[in-house]
Formats: sequence, structure tokens, C-alpha cells
Amino acid sequence: MILKKLQINHYGPFSQMTTIDIDPEVTILTGRNDVGKSAILNVIKAICTGQLITQNQVNVNRLRESSVPIAQDKEIVCIATFVVFENHQRYLTDQGMSPGSVVDICFYLTSGKKKGIALRNHQGQEFSAKFNISNLLTL
Repeated sequence: MILKKLQINHYGPFSQMTTIDIDPEVTILTGRNDVGKSAILNVIKAICTGQLITQNQVNVNRLRESSVPIAQDKEIVCIATFVVFENHQRYLTDQGMSPGSVVDICFYLTSGKKKGIALRNHQGQEFSAKFNISNLLTL
């Protein structure tokens, strides 16, 4: 699987849903201090390892606004978009999925929960399929 896009909400400097498109040729993040370079890398690490984020990593505005404990806050998320490779049968059980298809997975960063929210074939048509997220992230 290739990471294509991240949508980060209420994490680090990202006080609202922020979309980061990942170019397959990009190998470096650049920018001024405190704009989110390390936060992006930490989110990628969290979604790949299942590591929970801590309260000091949550956006400070969210800590002030939210009335629920951070472990129950379903607004602190990262939606990761992946492009499927040839070996997709290890984690996707639907025959309609093929190389080039796209999978969106919502990661709840403070609880460790995750769910698939959209599957699209390489032609952009949405469909449903069963998949094993834990297998997906070990490839």
C-alpha cells in the first residue's frame, strides 16, 4: 500500500481538518518551525504502530473546547488514504478490489480504534468490502 493522503484533525498544530496530499516522489518535509512537520511524521508513526497520542500532542484549542475526555474524543482523528498494490488479497476480501484501488481508513488517535470508511476502485467507483486493518498495516 502507498500512502496517498492524510487528513489530520485536532492533532499538534492542526486545529481543524487539514489535508496533506502525499506525492509518491516526495522524500522530504520542509517548512518553518511549528508548522507541523514532526506532527505529520508522528501521525504516520501512530497509524502504522497503533501508538496512542498523549494529551500534550492534542491541539491546545481542542483541549479547551472539548467537553469529553481525550480518550473518548472522536474528533481527534487522522483519515489516511492508501492506494492498493497487487498483494491486496491478504487484507481485502472483495473481488472488486484491484491494484490502483483506494482505501480510506479513519484512525481515532487517542483511543487506537480504526475503521474503514471508503473503498474505491481504480475508476473511482465506491463499493463495500470486508478487510482486515491489522493485516493491512503490517505489509
